[in-house]
Amino acid sequence: MQLFAILSGYSYLSSVVLRTDETGWKVGGHLWWMWAFSSSQVTAYSIQPGRGFEQAATVLGVGFEGFLVRDGWIVYREFSQAMHQTCLAHLLRRCREMILVARAGAREFPRTVQEILQRALQLRDRRDRGQVGELGVAVARGRLEARLDRKLQRRFQLAPELTVWPIICYESERPCLLS
Repeated sequence: MQLFAILSGYSYLSSVVLRTDETGWKVGGHLWWMWAFSSSQVTAYSIQPGRGFEQAATVLGVGFEGFLVRDGWIVYREFSQAMHQTCLAHLLRRCREMILVARAGAREFPRTVQEILQRALQLRDRRDRGQVGELGVAVARGRLEARLDRKLQRRFQLAPELTVWPIICYESERPCLLS
């Protein structure tokens, strides 16, 4: 625990992009949780007896103001000062699952989100290979954002057979997609 108390004081754990996750971990035959917080510079692990906000805040601090890339675990949303992004792998998996179980009319929304996310990842890869410049990225990103905005304005048929639906909320009068 001392290691994490020391690390949490450093700016790279309090003000950067952190990817977060937690997984079950046996301690003396009992279920505990291994928390992982990873930036481009450091990865911090903490093995704790719980999987709640209190445990995450032990490492990050209650007032964490950085950028969290995380799965849909609700605990992370309690970091109200942080910026949040759902892990794209989790979003794409949810889209695939929704497409598999939804009726025909309810598949349009997850298919559209899946396609937009995949195109965004392709754009990132092209940028990283030097195939598209800053202006090209900005134009393509604007087109993808506009397409998503148009889709979020539409009403979609809900699929009662789905147990998990993304949440559409309105932030600063612009719809956004959460999971």
